[in-house]
Amino acid sequence: MLKLFSTLFLAGYMMFGLDFCTYKKVDLSGEDLSRKDLSNRVYKGSKFVKADMKYSILNGSDFTGADLTGVNLSYSFLNGVTMNKAIVKDASAFNTDFTDVEAKNVDFSGMDLTGAKFINADLTGAKFRNANLTGAVFYGSDLTNTDFAGAIVNPQSLYDARKLTNMILPYGNKYKNNK
Repeated sequence: MLKLFSTLFLAGYMMFGLDFCTYKKVDLSGEDLSRKDLSNRVYKGSKFVKADMKYSILNGSDFTGADLTGVNLSYSFLNGVTMNKAIVKDASAFNTDFTDVEAKNVDFSGMDLTGAKFINADLTGAKFRNANLTGAVFYGSDLTNTDFAGAIVNPQSLYDARKLTNMILPYGNKYKNNK
């Protein structure tokens, strides 16, 4: 009952454009949040397990420590989002814009990130193991200590990054260049 109340309360404020900015530790698992503008809000420690967030605008929001397991972020905008230590395993983010995102130590393993744009993103320590990164862009991003083991990715897109120190390449070798 509490989850239903908090979900309706939160959805009502989002629907009417009233923004109180902070929704810490809210459980929105399985909710349909597609085509919503959820920008400039704080969702630290919140749960969005298997939520539908496709076509959403999340610019400037803070998902630090949030659980986004199995979420659908396809065709969404996450410009300037902070999502350090968020859990996004087995989620989908097809053609999603991650420009200027701060995603340190995020586990993107197993995700479909086809066509994703990581432009000027800080992906230090992120894991992309077995992720589909076909057509993904990493221009100007920091890929220090990232792990791409088993990922499907065009190696040229990785070399467009700003920093590649200690990156693990798709076939398991470590790239030690300090670009």
